[in-house]
Amino acid sequence: MLAGENTKVVVQGTTERHALKTIELMKDYGTKISAFIAQKIEFELNEVPLFNSLTQATEAGVKADCSIVCVQKSAVKDAVFEAISNEIKLIVILTEDLPLHDSAEIIALAKRNEARIIGPSSAGIIIPEKTLIGYIGSPKPKELYARGSTAIISRSESLANETAWLMKKAEETKEIEKYKSRDTAFPASSSEMKTLRYQASNVHD
Repeated sequence: MLAGENTKVVVQGTTERHALKTIELMKDYGTKISAFIAQKIEFELNEVPLFNSLTQATEAGVKADCSIVCVQKSAVKDAVFEAISNEIKLIVILTEDLPLHDSAEIIALAKRNEARIIGPSSAGIIIPEKTLIGYIGSPKPKELYARGSTAIISRSESLANETAWLMKKAEETKEIEKYKSRDTAFPASSSEMKTLRYQASNVHD
């Protein structure tokens, strides 16, 4: 498993605009945030320490299993390199439009150090009822995702969220048993599918 309820996360680039929403969602979900990494910060820390660099945090005794990288794309490579140099083995890059040569260098260094990169342009990871690392494109992850034996891997936030919600709904209503003999686990009739898709859009919009 990539992560769990005891996974400790640091957030690199805490003051970036898209990081603020991510932090609030993670805190609400119960994710263990070990430290914020930023030059300055303008919101309540809630006892989470702030450091200017990840190296400074490590030297202060902060322990982390995972880093979320939210910095501007010009700073992503340096942020990831710093995370790897501090022996963080799971790095989730939320920043979009990273230059190809930077991505190649990041992947090469990660492989040499047995680190795992999720991203760039990632919405994050959710282990339902355990931890949320990222924002997954929805303000209501608790309503969309439920524990189970199926993993969802998608480059589309909205499709991942819709699939998760439909699977949850199907399990709750036992419709998965009704349709399990077919090629799909979702309702086959157009009217039923339209109803569930409409309900799903209302949940994750």
